[in-house]
Amino acid sequence: MAFQLIAKGILGKQLERTTVCFFNQVLRCCSRPASTLSQKQSNSHEEIISLNLSFDQRTPLILQKDDLKPETIKNVSMPTVLQQVRDFIDKYENHVVLTQVGSFYELYFEQATLYAGKLNLTLTSKKYTCGVIPFAGFPSSQLSKYVKILVKDYGHSVVIVDQYKKPNVLDRLNESAVPSKDDEISSLKVVRRVSRIVTPGTLLDEAFENLASSTFLLNVEFPSTAFENLANLDMKLGISWTDISTGEIYVQRVYLKELVSAITRIKPSEILLDSRLAKYHIENGEWFPEFVELKKYFLSYYMKPSRHRTFDTFKHLFSINDHKRYHLFTNSVDTWEGAALRNLLTYVEEHLPECSTNLQIPERKCSSEIMQIDSRTSAALELHNTVRTNSVRGSLLSVMRRTVTTSGTRLLSQWISAPLLNVEEIRRRHNIVEFFSKNYSVTTAVIENYLKKIYDVTKILQKFSMNKGSYIELLQLSHSLKSTKSLKDFLLSKALTVNKDPQRFEEIIHDIQVDESLVNEVLESIEEDKIVTFMEKLEHSNAASSSFGKSERALSSSFSYQPKLNNRELFSQDWYIKPNASSKLKRLHKQFNSLVKEYDDLYASLQLKLVEKLGFKNFEFKISLSNGFVLQVNGPAIVWKRYSNFAKIAPELEFVQGKSTKKTFQFEPWTILGHKLERTIFQIREEEECIMENFKTRFIEDSYALRKTAAVLDYLDVLTSFAKLSVEKNLICPEIDDSKNIEIHQGKHIVVEDGLLNNMAKRFTANDCNLTGNKGTKTWIVTGPNMGGKSTFLRQNAIIIILAQIGCFVPCEHCKIGIVDKIFSRVGSADDLYNEMSTFMVEMIETNYILQGATERSLAILDEVGRGTNGREGVAIAYGTLKHLISKNKCKTLFATHFGKELQKMIEPNDRSLVGFYKTDLISTEDSDGEQENFRSSKYDHRLKPGICTKSDALKVAYEAGFPEYALNYAQEALKNIEK
Repeated sequence: MAFQLIAKGILGKQLERTTVCFFNQVLRCCSRPASTLSQKQSNSHEEIISLNLSFDQRTPLILQKDDLKPETIKNVSMPTVLQQVRDFIDKYENHVVLTQVGSFYELYFEQATLYAGKLNLTLTSKKYTCGVIPFAGFPSSQLSKYVKILVKDYGHSVVIVDQYKKPNVLDRLNESAVPSKDDEISSLKVVRRVSRIVTPGTLLDEAFENLASSTFLLNVEFPSTAFENLANLDMKLGISWTDISTGEIYVQRVYLKELVSAITRIKPSEILLDSRLAKYHIENGEWFPEFVELKKYFLSYYMKPSRHRTFDTFKHLFSINDHKRYHLFTNSVDTWEGAALRNLLTYVEEHLPECSTNLQIPERKCSSEIMQIDSRTSAALELHNTVRTNSVRGSLLSVMRRTVTTSGTRLLSQWISAPLLNVEEIRRRHNIVEFFSKNYSVTTAVIENYLKKIYDVTKILQKFSMNKGSYIELLQLSHSLKSTKSLKDFLLSKALTVNKDPQRFEEIIHDIQVDESLVNEVLESIEEDKIVTFMEKLEHSNAASSSFGKSERALSSSFSYQPKLNNRELFSQDWYIKPNASSKLKRLHKQFNSLVKEYDDLYASLQLKLVEKLGFKNFEFKISLSNGFVLQVNGPAIVWKRYSNFAKIAPELEFVQGKSTKKTFQFEPWTILGHKLERTIFQIREEEECIMENFKTRFIEDSYALRKTAAVLDYLDVLTSFAKLSVEKNLICPEIDDSKNIEIHQGKHIVVEDGLLNNMAKRFTANDCNLTGNKGTKTWIVTGPNMGGKSTFLRQNAIIIILAQIGCFVPCEHCKIGIVDKIFSRVGSADDLYNEMSTFMVEMIETNYILQGATERSLAILDEVGRGTNGREGVAIAYGTLKHLISKNKCKTLFATHFGKELQKMIEPNDRSLVGFYKTDLISTEDSDGEQENFRSSKYDHRLKPGICTKSDALKVAYEAGFPEYALNYAQEALKNIEK
């Protein structure tokens, strides 16, 4: 024990928390012979670390590697960088820490061992006094690539520790001083701090590059005691979500029964939940079965702040000119909206500590204004992705898309997920689409051409806010706004004169605001031709074969001055800001030109002396990394021998090094001139950077107007795309009212028809659908053979309603729709979320959602309810479902089934007037073969007509699927025997 105290006293400052294992090793060392202790033990699987304790003539202390855990090794004296990394790893223990060291990002300690292989990086090590430390790294230009792999592919959150250089102001006061390399280094102090914590919802680099889709971060706020009781469908919740790459932010109060539909509509990249909810495993669906849908998303259980914060403490996250509107909004939020917004902003603030987010004023969404479409319905209707391949191609979005801007495409995707319930706004969209359709060549095509010249305004603006972007984005934004001004002028002159109702466009045009003076100033200041030339060269290089982000980084790095290696490169600088952009820049260019003239004179004098008089071949002014500004003189050996006393002939040249034909000298006039040139170039680059940042700041200050303008452009893009689609597909304008009726005459499935025309040149069979919401027929029971088109009919009517309520024209001959508040579906097989439940149980859960949620204004489409169990019980389940929909929900229903005859007999007399029976059929192409029709020579009739189809014609499907003839014959014989 006494020895332990002595050891602690000697090593206390370095090993303050040394483990008991350490002292045990010391005591073992003291009790063993010196001869055995002096031998360094080795093992192929263990690294032995030796610490010398030079007291009482004791031998070295031998510690096994396991005795120096990361928590122990961090207390041994180690370089500052390592200590910082160790501290960051300990503080962010559930994150991957990437630390910037020079021009690299590096992993250290156990994280290097864990993640180097995943990132396909070489694992190596560095030896320090504290031991051998594993590490791996990659160039800083590849940061976004590796962050994306860690976050998207492996589901890790990443802490990025950047280095920041603080210049010593005192050393910069004398601008005329000639800087040396050592001066430059000594005047800078490197500090490291966390710049951002990257999760799927804060993955900015990918969000900026992935222009066609949103990257939403969603926070869900539950009551503190919510999970102590049974789930209450009418429980109030708050949700708030943001896309940091565009600055969009929203709040909404929802009920528990609406939550999953809202999440489906938002499609978040990450969902934030209170860390106290982790123990309930809500994604397993035990508390609320519908929460199994959360398994599709990245869930982050986040420790909410303990102290209450007012909204004033978050105003720095918003546009600096929007504070008045910010206060007005935050004063209007209710308890649930406020809690959700407050915690979302806290998360953003903590994860982006070095970023200016420049968020727009939050926008409130109301459930009463948006149609509810749950995740199963969205998947079954293939609104955004196909069920089979999970790709966009073949979805409703892909077939509809005629937008020409990336931001317009994002808005179209959002509209498809959130059809309107506001009749007035729907009609407004229809009226604009009608105008654009009728005047397509005169108006719409011209608007489309203007829109094609417009870049993603909101994402460029956010890049500027995040201290990203360069001259490229300044040019893109300026040209976009210039095209926007031309578009506004066109709308004012041509569109409004052609339009019979000019008030229709007044509000739209009023919101288009362009600061022409700023746009012109940018375009007049930037050397656009040089930027374009640089980008063209980059596109033809190997570096340009990847992403836009890499091009941007390459361009940005080219604007940072780095000393050139010879005089030719020194004078071939590409300036990207015109000299007259500022008085200071004009003065610096004048100074630079004067120095160039001085250089020419100096060169001419040496040319006269060294080449023409003394006979040397040539000479060159150079910049040497080791010797600075030097003069290199070249000439044959015979000339050098002739002037063996060269120092006397040219005393102004001080010999540095050389060979028989090439010698290097220090030449003071060139040293002084070179330093002046270097400083002037640096000052020009600095002023160019200052001008660029000033332009970016002025655009940021105009965020509110720019975002309103961008919203108008997106709105026009989507509506003109609807007009183009209606012209191409011969769509018609639907009538929308507040009734509860659906009248669709000769409706088509726009996606299926598109596939038939493109792949097989077949015509789609159109069908009617008439459902009344009062005393008329509100339920259609549809029967027909397998592959007879029942599911397609169900889906097409749901899609027609969605198209109508987002403001698009629809594929039919006539359409009149009363507002539908929700669309439900029980169509097709479920995905693998309920992996511990039977298929029939899943079917019952999904049917229960419909029975619990449908209203008189809803549309429910159900396909073969009850098929997952035996025949009699299946019929009973189907009838019970049908009866509830008719009597309790009173919604409009399309019910496809093979139990037509059975259900017809079971329907009560009072309900018969509310139910219609319709069928598709299989017709033979030749005479019947005995009592059984020959399924080998028959075809489907997809046209619906009144009646009930009594045969499923499964043999026809089996035949077309390629069943062996042997099996088909026995199946046909078995069917005959059963029917007898």
